[in-house]
Amino acid sequence: MESTASYRQATGQNLYGVVRLSASPAATFSFRSDVQEWPGRNHERAVREGILDALAGQTGAFVLLGVCGPPSQAHRDAFYEAAKLATAMILQEISSAPPPDA
Repeated sequence: MESTASYRQATGQNLYGVVRLSASPAATFSFRSDVQEWPGRNHERAVREGILDALAGQTGAFVLLGVCGPPSQAHRDAFYEAAKLATAMILQEISSAPPPDA
């Protein structure tokens, strides 16, 4: 499953980040990044933390497929929140999918 989410905060310091994730079922959590270039600094750790916080003890194999955002607004918190949103969207899609033998 794949999901893209963005996060924007326009208070004080403008923050904006977009995260594209894919996930598949797995017995344990794993994370890999295929991102070669970041807008501004590398916030891969924030993306990983956002995924883990959204999973709340669940598992899965996650791949970070892409990120974007203007370098001046590409803040750690924006990528963290975008990753949480993308993960929540994936979990929602999984929970609403029919059983495999349906």
